[in-house]
Amino acid sequence: MFRGGVHLSELGARRRRSYAAQDAVMKGLVRAHKGRPYCAKGELTGTSNVHLAQKYKLHPVGTMAHEWTMAVGAMYGVKKANVLALELWEQVYPTHPSNEHHFALSDTYTSEAFFKDAAQSPGLLARWRGVRQDSGDPFRFIGLAKRAFEAMGVDLKEKSIIFSDFLDTEKCLALKKACDEAGVAVGFGIGTFLTNDFKSKMTGRRNMPLFVVIKVDSIDGLGCVKISDNITKSTGPKELVEETMRKFGIPLSQELKQYR
Repeated sequence: MFRGGVHLSELGARRRRSYAAQDAVMKGLVRAHKGRPYCAKGELTGTSNVHLAQKYKLHPVGTMAHEWTMAVGAMYGVKKANVLALELWEQVYPTHPSNEHHFALSDTYTSEAFFKDAAQSPGLLARWRGVRQDSGDPFRFIGLAKRAFEAMGVDLKEKSIIFSDFLDTEKCLALKKACDEAGVAVGFGIGTFLTNDFKSKMTGRRNMPLFVVIKVDSIDGLGCVKISDNITKSTGPKELVEETMRKFGIPLSQELKQYR
């Protein structure tokens, strides 16, 4: 991946096989990064494990979580949440030249709803460094983000897309190529593929990692909901999920009916 120009952060703590496995991965990534050819433009940009960041002298990294927008939606209404969540985030983490904390998570109520809401406050998203894609079709997302930024008059060359959903080497390289062609910078947060990609010695099949998902349930009795670009990743009470989808004009698909 480093040879292919991929900039990646290791985000595998939550679903790692063990501490030893994650430590071994980090040791390998650091070794590969230091030993990459001079012409290789890929970078190891950090790890979400603060202890391992300290051990390997890397930058500790993190991302905006769905819980932030979900909580804002519960307290102030989901129709306000996409924009208000970013404004409140800026109060906690003011914008500055690097804007390393300012990658907007787009899919709490679907990315189409996010960009539609953000278009009402184009100056807001213009201040942010970019957006993070965490569900749905990542290749379709590139076009969606590009059109949204261009419609808001935002210079695409100054923005980045961070991908963090079910990544592997081939997918990262393909997305890097697609983003280069679209004229937008790209980075990757890779988790399970790095720290829990084991195969059974007996069968040769990949062992399924634990799909641990942590989402806020409610605040002061107010239910929280996430819709996602992959409808089966939605969380929250069925009635509230359906009500939220209606508010955003999202069709209640057969897939959601079966999932629920």
